[in-house]
Amino acid sequence: MAQQDEQRNFRAQYYEKMGFRCVEEKRSLEPLLRESPVDGAKLAQFVRAHLVPGIYRPLVWRLLLKVQPCHAAVGEFVAARRRETYEDTVHHLRVLGEVTDATPAALGCWLGWLLNTGRLVRMTRPQIRRQKDAPQLQVAELVLDLFDCRVEQFFVCCRLWQLQRAALEQLPAQLPWLVQLLEREDPQLAAHLQQLGVLARGDATPLHNWIDTLFCGVLPGSSVERIVDKLVAGAERILPVTAVSLLVTHRRQLLAVEETSAARATLERLSEEDTDRVVSRALDLWARTYKV
Repeated sequence: MAQQDEQRNFRAQYYEKMGFRCVEEKRSLEPLLRESPVDGAKLAQFVRAHLVPGIYRPLVWRLLLKVQPCHAAVGEFVAARRRETYEDTVHHLRVLGEVTDATPAALGCWLGWLLNTGRLVRMTRPQIRRQKDAPQLQVAELVLDLFDCRVEQFFVCCRLWQLQRAALEQLPAQLPWLVQLLEREDPQLAAHLQQLGVLARGDATPLHNWIDTLFCGVLPGSSVERIVDKLVAGAERILPVTAVSLLVTHRRQLLAVEETSAARATLERLSEEDTDRVVSRALDLWARTYKV
């Protein structure tokens, strides 16, 4: 079974790199996007089951994250309100002295989200200054690479951070399910990691840190985008599934360590060399688990 999965993953990667899958899925996706209004439920179902061609990814994210309405007739009205909200946010941050023309765009988006969610006003000055090192800025950098419009960048970031916080809140409840999935895929590794306490509930665990950044910094942006495709389509468990894939992919290094600190150190310095295997395994595992 494992050999068949590896062969299927290899074929999927090969076809995708050759462009065959993207052509087929582009033809399937285009009619959905041409509908007026766009059927959000059908679009989400498609994204959960198929790859998203890169050329359509920004539009798909805007629609599924409700940054852009599915009804084209109200598009201009919603865009104007979004622009007003963004400009008001930037204005307040400037009045507060938190942003200037020199502030990086990713940091500006993050501070704007903190302001609009009421978190910024509860922070001390040293805490605000430390936000320039917030791990969530990696999510913003991913979005900035995909979108050119500052307003869209801001709202897409805000929606992804909402999903990220929800995923962190759900992690303790999902941990037993994640362990069961790992036990099914690799019983030896699951037992070893549980003995070391790597799958604990603490905030400092690698699992928590991976979800805190939506795997940015652990996987390259092109790989993270494919995972986020599923997340914005409502597949919240794609994040713990990706964590299982990471663990299984690096099983040799993990089985070689005998101390919790060494295991965590191994997971904190994962290489991006096996990114194709990690993401392909994660997507295949998610598809098999939910039979999409």
